[in-house]
Amino acid sequence: MSAPAATSDGDWALVEVRRDGDRRLTRKRLTSRAYKLAGWLQARGLEPGDRLCYLLENSIPIFEVSAACRVLGVFPVPINYHSTAEEARYIASDSGARAVVTSGTYAGVTSQGTAGNTALDGRRLIARGEHDGFESLEAAIREDKRFEGEPQAAPGVVIYTSGTTGKPKGVVRTARSPDAGARYLATFRDVCKLGRAPVHLATGPLYHTAPNAFANVSLLLGGRVVILPKFDAEAVLRSVEQHRITHMHLVPTMMHRLLALPEEVKRRYDLGSLVATQHAAAPCPPATKKAMIEWWGPIIDEYYGSTEVGIVTYLPAKEALARPGSVGTSIDGVRLAILGTDGQELGPMQIGDVAVATDASRGFTYHGDDQKKRAATRGELFATGDMGYLDEEGYLFLVDRRADMVISGGVNVYPAEIEQTLVVHPEVHDCAVFGIPDEEWGERLHAVVQLEPGSRLGPPEIENYLVERLSKFKVPRSIELVSELPREPSGKIFKRKLREPYWRDNKTQIS
Repeated sequence: MSAPAATSDGDWALVEVRRDGDRRLTRKRLTSRAYKLAGWLQARGLEPGDRLCYLLENSIPIFEVSAACRVLGVFPVPINYHSTAEEARYIASDSGARAVVTSGTYAGVTSQGTAGNTALDGRRLIARGEHDGFESLEAAIREDKRFEGEPQAAPGVVIYTSGTTGKPKGVVRTARSPDAGARYLATFRDVCKLGRAPVHLATGPLYHTAPNAFANVSLLLGGRVVILPKFDAEAVLRSVEQHRITHMHLVPTMMHRLLALPEEVKRRYDLGSLVATQHAAAPCPPATKKAMIEWWGPIIDEYYGSTEVGIVTYLPAKEALARPGSVGTSIDGVRLAILGTDGQELGPMQIGDVAVATDASRGFTYHGDDQKKRAATRGELFATGDMGYLDEEGYLFLVDRRADMVISGGVNVYPAEIEQTLVVHPEVHDCAVFGIPDEEWGERLHAVVQLEPGSRLGPPEIENYLVERLSKFKVPRSIELVSELPREPSGKIFKRKLREPYWRDNKTQIS
């Protein structure tokens, strides 16, 4: 059974876009249902500081569960809905979860992934469906268990990052201090221009940090959220017009797909309600950003950050065209530096490790692995794993992930530059460039390319295209065509899966 619909079209906080009709929920009903769910979980033994895993599609229950966790002081632990049973098992076990919520869609995977996990006994819930071993979320709310005590300080979430090697690690944040909480909200309200009472379109997977944060903060700011089940370019435009969307969060792949829509589709919808759109998660080719700004106007802003450190820099659209490739300047409350291999700060235009000090970087740990954070910390600065440089005016330019840098014949090569050159080819849908073993050079560049449907482009044509635009040593020596590239939850290409087969039996494992 679904959550009751709002009593009128205008009285809603959440709209879930569905093929069988939109589902709506008022703010009052969201709060009521969250407290009832919190009461049920409390009666089943959940306590402040515990973990609750959820494996759910983009839907209203995610917000109900998250709100109940805030009341209880429990850490929600989202699980990627693309996970296998073994991947879900690892996160549920490693996090120490004491409750799990899933849906009919993912009940099979969740059931297999939590089988034998006695810590979850009596606290397995299912929304919109039935499955052996799970109790109905709707029935739990209908029990109307009274929540005892005062609402707890919201501890944040535990997000399992995909990482570059090995098992994912859970990023755990302690409850923010009042000052840090105020700065957190101010970053979204003022820097990211959500303002007050935004109407936010959730386009990305809500198990991922950024889509989750932008959606939940929009509600905290008195706004509304429209939930798309998954990204669909025309559905985005349709939702903007229908619900008068003011804000959304995108990744560059989404912008590529929006731009690829036929011109008649682009012109079909009224986008005049849009105030600001943020993008991040992967490098955005300057040509893509320019095309989006020409279409939507100067409202395509960019930020740089991560699960561990939060939002670090911001680049308004009006500054982007003058500094193509930059991700902006540091926001208030952030210390940003570029470090050399000796840990010393580098000057302008010198490439090194991007390191930051923020409220978020100071207030997180890796669950069960304190050494991982210590290894990336230099004094108060935390190295993000990215490489880049600052120009004379303090604008940050990212070069690549340190793990992705290729050293070929003693020369540092940054695949991100090659990828940004290649992805703007009209027949290239997306690509990944990385290093593979080479007896003579140590590593050599290899490109994996996903073409647009119907393209007959071949490796020789791709090589010629790159030769005309890049130095010879930056042109991949081998090019592979694939039907689809594997992706991480954030939308980034999962390079580790592409790279692993080449390095599996090699003595030097590039991570």
